[in-house]
Amino acid sequence: MADRYEHYSDFGSTDNPKIGLSWMALSDLKFRGTYGTSFRAPLLSDLNPIPSQVVALPEADPTTGGASNVLVVFGGNPKLSPEKSTNWTLGADWAPDAFPGVRVSTTYYNVHFTNLITTAQTAGFDLFDALNNASSFGPLIQRNPPAAEVASLVSTTQESDDFTGIPGGVDLSTIAAIVDSRSTNLSALDTNGIDFKASYDGDFSFGHLETGLDGTYILTFKQKVSAAMPAASVLNTQYNPVDLKLRGRVILRHGNSILRCSRTTSTPTAMSAMRPPCRSRRGRRSTSRCNTISTRDREAFSTDSSLA
Repeated sequence: MADRYEHYSDFGSTDNPKIGLSWMALSDLKFRGTYGTSFRAPLLSDLNPIPSQVVALPEADPTTGGASNVLVVFGGNPKLSPEKSTNWTLGADWAPDAFPGVRVSTTYYNVHFTNLITTAQTAGFDLFDALNNASSFGPLIQRNPPAAEVASLVSTTQESDDFTGIPGGVDLSTIAAIVDSRSTNLSALDTNGIDFKASYDGDFSFGHLETGLDGTYILTFKQKVSAAMPAASVLNTQYNPVDLKLRGRVILRHGNSILRCSRTTSTPTAMSAMRPPCRSRRGRRSTSRCNTISTRDREAFSTDSSLA
């Protein structure tokens, strides 16, 4: 059992407990569970009112049947509220006495965020097709913005980019919408799933063998942009988590030689801030030595053989 008390001059006090219980039902079987809450105050960079970057670009516009110029805004937000979450887990660990070296564990997790601090881009929204997905963006899209607001964003930003390709630059009076990818509070995010592990460790005539498979199966990943909008599942959508992630490994030790093999499947993260050409951050890797294969699930395979 643990408890954390914090006081913030701007956001008041918060008290967040964490409770964990375990029960050894059998000599080789253990059940466990946890419950906790958390609180995260915005960083100073999250609260910075000056836009870090604005980008003008054309997007398909269903209201006109053609393309309209939009202004995508990145940066902080001085109106942010603290982020809070509640989480709990239930799990079991089994190391059967009848099969030495075998270990199996599984954990169900459930996490509920309120006022999650994020950005439209980090949350997985497609900034290049915002107008076609206006219902998902909700209040993060402002149609027909005042000319004074557009001019203020462009004049105060730390970096201004124009991807419209218009000679001489975009006419700000043609900006049909502002797409807000500054720091914001999502109304809620709910996710739950199952983590699982299975491994074997044993000695054989050819050496010592370790094998294992770790994975996560996400059952739910839903978010609400605002309290007035319904929760929407973004699982298995572009720039968001896939439902299944797996990592297998084999380690063979023979004398002074070690052979390691691993294989991981994971999903790429969201794109970085827009700069020509737009860049993507790499997906998670299994080890620091990876040969990356460009597929939907982003697979990595590495083999390392060394002599001590």
